[in-house]
Amino acid sequence: MPVLSKTDAAACGAALFDAEATRTQIRMMTADHPGMDMDDAYAIQDAFVQRKLAAGGRISGWKIGLTSKAMQYALGIDTISDNAANAGVVMGDLRHAVDAFDLRRVGAIVRRNDEVEETGLGAGVLDDPALSMAWLVHRLASYGEGLRAGDVVLSGSFVRPIEARHGDRFLADYGPFGSVEIDFA
Repeated sequence: MPVLSKTDAAACGAALFDAEATRTQIRMMTADHPGMDMDDAYAIQDAFVQRKLAAGGRISGWKIGLTSKAMQYALGIDTISDNAANAGVVMGDLRHAVDAFDLRRVGAIVRRNDEVEETGLGAGVLDDPALSMAWLVHRLASYGEGLRAGDVVLSGSFVRPIEARHGDRFLADYGPFGSVEIDFA
């Protein structure tokens, strides 16, 4: 049974929207609403998304968080509605058929400024990133939602988060799966 009223969920969604717009950090919602559950978090997320849509935004996909031990240990918290560890997405040009790779064995070498910061395998995401996709489909269905053709879905990270500082350059090399690069100049 959700703890938050619709009014409280809408107020939390508005606080997240304002925090993003002003680039300011706010307290964790659970500090003010300690009994919150997953349904409450999704109600807040929905209020946040509705504000973004009303402001001209669009939904381009879904991000699943904390699916790996690396991220759970690094953050020590279950974030659902706040984009706490994601301000954007960098996507490569390559596209692959869903069965072209054993996603459990797809690896990454992540470099910051030409130095290896992190490595990992897809198996770090629930033993198979495809399982997180199945989880998402079932979770969305329970809220009357679903995936749409063209949606981008991030299955969760199998490497810990790495702080991006001004001037940093990152390269994530996934071997034959492809690579992406970004500069924070």
